[in-house]
Amino acid sequence: PAYRAALAQSWDEGVPFAVEFRAMRPGPHGPQERWLSILARTEMVDVVAVGMVGVIGDVTDRRAEVAARLRSQKREALGTLVGGIAHDFNNVIGAILSNAALAEAEIASGESPTTSLTEIRRGAERAAEVVRRLLGFGREGDRVEQLCDLTEITHEACDLLRPTLAGIKLGHATGSAPPVLGSSTELHQVVVNLIQNAGQSAADGGGTVDLEIDVVGADELRTTSTPEDPVAQL
Repeated sequence: PAYRAALAQSWDEGVPFAVEFRAMRPGPHGPQERWLSILARTEMVDVVAVGMVGVIGDVTDRRAEVAARLRSQKREALGTLVGGIAHDFNNVIGAILSNAALAEAEIASGESPTTSLTEIRRGAERAAEVVRRLLGFGREGDRVEQLCDLTEITHEACDLLRPTLAGIKLGHATGSAPPVLGSSTELHQVVVNLIQNAGQSAADGGGTVDLEIDVVGADELRTTSTPEDPVAQL
């Protein structure tokens, strides 16, 4: 149908056409699928179509190469996704275990474990959100975007991770920013990863991890970044 429609339009209007279509031909082991490409134009004489000039080629191998490359890219994307999900889960589970150990110690000493239990619940809720994101992979319509408070998200990430950073002082974020449109789960994971990376870098000698929230203009970014800096590409 695609070939016939393109041919009819070219014949009636004299416009060039390019189309690929499938053809079946006999093979040693039964019918064989081949893909053909046609590039052609109608020859017109006094506004009358008198013939066609073009080229036809077998593009089966080329299409197979493209399909193989797409499959490879999908596998690579899936590997990246799985690695990211595993990283997010490790962060959340580590925080839950640390808060559980802290709650046990508080109970043993007669203290109230309310704060630790609250962080355990939050961590479990974040893990559930990660699962929902995984299940919704590829269904962009299911992604929930809303106005998010970066200060609140960052404070929650600090409360969740503080017990996991042994020997490191983690301060609450200072500063503020207007609400931003996005996924609170994904923004939370960004902040968690930043804190974890900073904590791992400072783990040998202890130290302090401070977070700061600020609004930076595009002009300021360009003047303070180098050409190799990814920030320069924003």
